[in-house]
Amino acid sequence: MKIKFNNEYKNYAFIQKVVKTGIKITFDDGFVIKCGKNHIFLDDKEIVANTLNVGDMLIGKKIASIEPTTQDFYEPVNVEGHYYTANIGGVKFNNHNCSFLGSSTTLIDGMVLGSLIQKEPIETFDGIDGRIYEKYDKNYQYIIGVDVGDGTQNDYSCIQVLKIVSTERIEQVCVYANNKIRPNVFAEKILQVAKMYGCPKTLVENNGPGELCIYSLWNELEYEELVHYDNINPGVKCTHKTKISGCLNLKKLMEERKLVVYDKDTISELKQFERVKESYMSVAGHDDLVMSLVWAAIITTLGEFEYEFSPQDEDENDDFDGDPFYSRYVKADSDDDSWVWTV
Repeated sequence: MKIKFNNEYKNYAFIQKVVKTGIKITFDDGFVIKCGKNHIFLDDKEIVANTLNVGDMLIGKKIASIEPTTQDFYEPVNVEGHYYTANIGGVKFNNHNCSFLGSSTTLIDGMVLGSLIQKEPIETFDGIDGRIYEKYDKNYQYIIGVDVGDGTQNDYSCIQVLKIVSTERIEQVCVYANNKIRPNVFAEKILQVAKMYGCPKTLVENNGPGELCIYSLWNELEYEELVHYDNINPGVKCTHKTKISGCLNLKKLMEERKLVVYDKDTISELKQFERVKESYMSVAGHDDLVMSLVWAAIITTLGEFEYEFSPQDEDENDDFDGDPFYSRYVKADSDDDSWVWTV
């Protein structure tokens, strides 16, 4: 596929549909451009859309008004050379290609990353730290993964809530991220979010500040649904082994299109989450949303987690057998024909 830039045609991967908040720019001659806040125009120099002001000149026109808008945007992905020419109503202007797939070293395949569709949250709390994409439904199971920061404005303390729709579909429904909250206070926030989704199984990383958070959550707040990854202590110790195991599980779920992610910040971190030597980490910025997603997803591989599904699904999942990183399906010890997800 080709896209035009000035008088040349450049290769690109595909057109990506993204639902997000953007801006509507109206010029003094009535011409209108709608774009994302971080869209980059090439007009003698690169100009980021959210830095524009009324009265500024752009593409030879004077800006009369700038308004917020939320809608579907269609963006070319992986444009060769990173620039392309747009044509709206006969008016041509050059743009920087902001959308890109992951590199060959990202944990998640680039085509999968490129196909993720961002959504705006239906509700927020604590400013925009907490973002709700779907509210609790008593007819479904939920799981929570937590990554704990120290509250000193460095790493973020993050919560990921996932809804188990079926063994073939898991959806991200709530996200929380804050880099100022202290671990013991964060424990209260975890409890608050957990109560919003029926107090589901919750896996908290217990390295460093995570120990204090878990102590408060387990001993003081008496939250009984904490997952014991090692079957002894609440939480999960992030070691090389558990991190690789968790990352590969996340990779499998997302590349098989079983796990759907909507949060734009989570998607952004996933695009920067790459293999570095013998591990995975962000190569540009934070990866706390990714790691909390890893801990949530890994709950599905543990014996504590049970999910009933139809026995006819068994043959479709034979490839799990013998794989230490992923769950297997076995017959439940019961009088009916239900099945459970276990190891």
